[in-house]
Amino acid sequence: MRIGLNSGPVIVDSIGDDLGMDYTAVGDTTNLASRIETMARPGTSLVSGNTYKPPGIFSNLSPWEKLR
Repeated sequence: MRIGLNSGPVIVDSIGDDLGMDYTAVGDTTNLASRIETMARPGTSLVSGNTYKPPGIFSNLSPWEKLR
C-alpha cells in the first residue's frame, strides 16, 4: 500500500442515481496527490510541500531523499 498526501482546493461532486450516491474529488490537488502516491515506496506515505509546510501537523517527519 502507498499513500500520497496533498493539500489544496478540490472540486467535490456527487455521482450516482436514485439507488445510490457517491462522491468524487477532482482537480489539480487531487491529481498531484495521485502522482505523489505512485512515487511513494510500497508501505510508505509521501507528503507534498503544501501539506508538509503548516507547522505542527507533520513536524516529526524526517525528509525523504531527493527524487532523481
